[in-house]
Amino acid sequence: MKKIVGSLGAALCSVVLLGCPGGEQGGGAKAEAVAPAVEAPKPGAATPEEAYTQAKQCVSGGDWKGFYGLIVPATRDEALGGMVFAASMMAGFSDDKAKKDAVEALSKRHAIGEPSKEVKGEQLQAEMARVVSTVADKPGCFADFMAWLQANAKEGRKLELGTLERVTITGDTAQGFEVLPKPDGTKTEKPMRFQKVDGRWFMDLTAKDKK
Repeated sequence: MKKIVGSLGAALCSVVLLGCPGGEQGGGAKAEAVAPAVEAPKPGAATPEEAYTQAKQCVSGGDWKGFYGLIVPATRDEALGGMVFAASMMAGFSDDKAKKDAVEALSKRHAIGEPSKEVKGEQLQAEMARVVSTVADKPGCFADFMAWLQANAKEGRKLELGTLERVTITGDTAQGFEVLPKPDGTKTEKPMRFQKVDGRWFMDLTAKDKK
């Protein structure tokens, strides 16, 4: 199961109405000044580097809904399905009944579809997307499964983000290298890909699997 990596999602903004004392009008009524509406931040990030930084903040703060919002929109179902598959496999190979029951409960709560046992290889990504097609609250589902995975993963296997280096932008796609330190003092690095959608950058966590 590929490692899904992740951002600070769009913050919630509200329209604030401020009543301010004004001059006398007509019959002496005071006019209220209305503050201009604050435009909500757009999804994604202005640059690939910013998308990665936001994802890192989400991971450290456990903001999995925000992380989900930084994934390329067209690939979010695959990412969600990947989390469901990862949790199911972890629980399935465990001797701890409580873990199996917890994942089963999450699957029922979010109406996860029954995976096909016949699907393999190149069909797996499409199957991942299919099993979560019935989920009503996909950000919430992603957050629940990611929280479970992080809580039950062994040390060294929890999702962590390092630093993003050597970013190259080509049109609406970009690639950099994620560098992570190892306990022995060495470093590992792997490609990290991004896609620009409607002028904003998102993490493309499935690009390496596409032809």
